[in-house]
Amino acid sequence: MLGNWAANGKHLYPWNNPTQYNPYISDIAATSWGKPLFITGSAVMVVVFDVSFIAERWLRHKGRLTMNYAISEKILSGFAIAFSIIGGAGLILLTIFDTRRYPHVHVAMLVVFM
Repeated sequence: MLGNWAANGKHLYPWNNPTQYNPYISDIAATSWGKPLFITGSAVMVVVFDVSFIAERWLRHKGRLTMNYAISEKILSGFAIAFSIIGGAGLILLTIFDTRRYPHVHVAMLVVFM
């Protein structure tokens, strides 16, 4: 997306901050051609990221990876899975509510994601 922006003349968007020289990826994603790419890429990334946490927990449970030494490792693994799902939901909502039309919701979902 940044490559396409640079190839098309590096123009600034009306919703950019006047002192901002380079756009954020969210600024490019607020365009009609960038939004589908941003949503699709983020959704694929969230699914792969969450599945990796769940697979790690499942493989430890089945004995295919080193077993946990303490119950706290199981608890922390559960927290990691839960927070990865919450962060993933924040990222998907961040991509849906773009910075041009929903700037306040976009920043709120950025906080949830981070």
